[in-house]
Amino acid sequence: MVVAEALARGLPVVAAEALGQGAERLRPGLLVPPADAMALGDALRAWLDDPGLRRRLRAAARERRELRPGQSNTTSVVAGILAGASR
Repeated sequence: MVVAEALARGLPVVAAEALGQGAERLRPGLLVPPADAMALGDALRAWLDDPGLRRRLRAAARERRELRPGQSNTTSVVAGILAGASR
């Protein structure tokens, strides 16, 4: 949920889970393996030290935000699934 919230606001993410891709197939953040502190440190260092990387990640996050379904669409899908499960 935190990843979705960040992307909804056009914020890039450093995560150990899937982030999706924008239309240009750019990831809106950096992925690191779970429980790999060295990889997390390297990703954060790259993010902090490289203004060009931050610009690209922000642009990809904004693009990804535009491709994600809205909250009302997600709510409708979940409601449909729950209605089908109750039958």
